Amino acid sequence: MPPKLQSKFISTYAKLLQTPATVPPTAKRFWDDVFCLNPDLSWLRDKMSGLGRAGLLGTHQHVITTIFAAAKDEFCASMANVQDEITPVELSPNATALDTTTDSESKTYANGSGNNGGDATSVLRRTNAARTLQAVAQAVLSISGITGWEIMDVLAGGVGVSDAVFT
Repeated sequence: MPPKLQSKFISTYAKLLQTPATVPPTAKRFWDDVFCLNPDLSWLRDKMSGLGRAGLLGTHQHVITTIFAAAKDEFCASMANVQDEITPVELSPNATALDTTTDSESKTYANGSGNNGGDATSVLRRTNAARTLQAVAQAVLSISGITGWEIMDVLAGGVGVSDAVFT
């Protein structure tokens, strides 16, 4: 029987969640690539839930915290690069039409790349990071009897840093 093919998403996360000794990568390039992959949310949620309370709050906590932090960082960083779709227009009191001409010197882009705030790749990464945040949060919050302190420990990496993470 030929080996079963897995998506790169599943093989990447399976390796991250394989053993408690796994030290998850912190390199931005790694996470940029991961968040370009189409997430299998039900698989990720089930895999994390399968670790049980002891895994999520103990042996694999550092991995869960790193995944959550990377997804949050990607989501927030991409958010800073997206310009509002509705931009206020200043009109003089006697204006009868909008001036739609702009000179290149006065045009400002939120991300500095000249594409008005976000290319398709950054939008994809932001979307997939948000979906990853959802799956991780669902897995953690589904733990029976979990306390607020434990939620802060596993998602934020500790109670002392939770304000910075969640605000």
